[in-house]
Amino acid sequence: MKKKISLFLAIVMLFSLVGCKKEQSDNSKEHIEVLKKVVVNDFENSADMGKLIIGNKLGKVQFDSESAFVKSGEKSAKVSITGSTDWGTPYMYQTFNIDETEYSDFSKYTKMTLWVYNDDDIPHDVQMEYSFSKGSLGKMNVGLASKEWTMITYDITRNYLPIDNSGNYYPCNGVYFYFDLSEDGEPYHLYFDELSLYRTNKGFNKNEMYLDEHEICSFDHDYQQGMITSSGDYLHVEPSLEISHDYAQKEKDLSLKVTAPAGDTPWSAGGGWPGIEINRTIIGMFDFSLYDDSDEFCFDVYSPEGNGLQKIWITFVNTLNNSFYRGTEIALSPGQWKTIRVSVGELNATVTQPELYGFIATKRIIVRWGEFTDMDRVVYFNNFRMEIK
Repeated sequence: MKKKISLFLAIVMLFSLVGCKKEQSDNSKEHIEVLKKVVVNDFENSADMGKLIIGNKLGKVQFDSESAFVKSGEKSAKVSITGSTDWGTPYMYQTFNIDETEYSDFSKYTKMTLWVYNDDDIPHDVQMEYSFSKGSLGKMNVGLASKEWTMITYDITRNYLPIDNSGNYYPCNGVYFYFDLSEDGEPYHLYFDELSLYRTNKGFNKNEMYLDEHEICSFDHDYQQGMITSSGDYLHVEPSLEISHDYAQKEKDLSLKVTAPAGDTPWSAGGGWPGIEINRTIIGMFDFSLYDDSDEFCFDVYSPEGNGLQKIWITFVNTLNNSFYRGTEIALSPGQWKTIRVSVGELNATVTQPELYGFIATKRIIVRWGEFTDMDRVVYFNNFRMEIK
């Protein structure tokens, strides 16, 4: 059947070209690339399941062969999700580099696709993030309707792939999937099938990524606007992010507008700690070794009157994945911009061996707030930077 269709198309194309002027045929050519589909995991055997890692009390993952829950082949992965408020957001990690190292070179791929069936009676969200040796492309959130299959497409923004100082791409080691907690303590079930990458032979132009002197993230460069991200946990109160000109301090000054939804448990009673994170690719571009104890980490924040955030906390994470400077409460000033300043010495005072694992070893910078219950709130962040003192 495939041979007959191919022959028919060839004949149609031949007759379509007969009698056409050469100039017309040349101008009308359309170069449509057919991407090569590479199935990374079809969840059919133990080797496939061995590429999955679960964490934060997710629950369990097992094979399922019921036809209603299989999209390709004979089996799918049944992901039973419970989670625990004591462990943060439950997740599953699909590795790309156990058997096929070529999967990790994302300069050759344009997107990932995956089928997911939500067997619960209510919709759920799943959040995804590619995991590079260093850097990030940000996170993507997808809603899963109840009792149906969803085809997820997660684009690979190749012109923003994280690179090292020599211009080489950092490998992508896998992809994280973050899930909602179970509402009643009983597991809900998602079925995963046919996770694929799509390979291309087309080249692409690298976007120029640079920082001004002492700049960490100003939100004014085009590449920064495509790489903003939430902290990736506490999905039930995950903020929405957008670039904004509201309350601009000067012409053409852009900031990050954060809309933080109300939750159901205040942080003082054990609620969550959502937040935003400076993209790790940007963090990797910044040289933290240039600064002394007297120099200051700074950023500007605006909290609107009436519905603005009231307090924030800053968390630094070092290369050992240890957090520091995480317990200092910062009160905001409603209706005005406020500059937050923390000296390198203050940051280093909260970590053991600061000369090795303090500010100089910064891997992540996260700004958090405690979960609240009264109303959705808004806050603006701008111009993360260092100031020399």
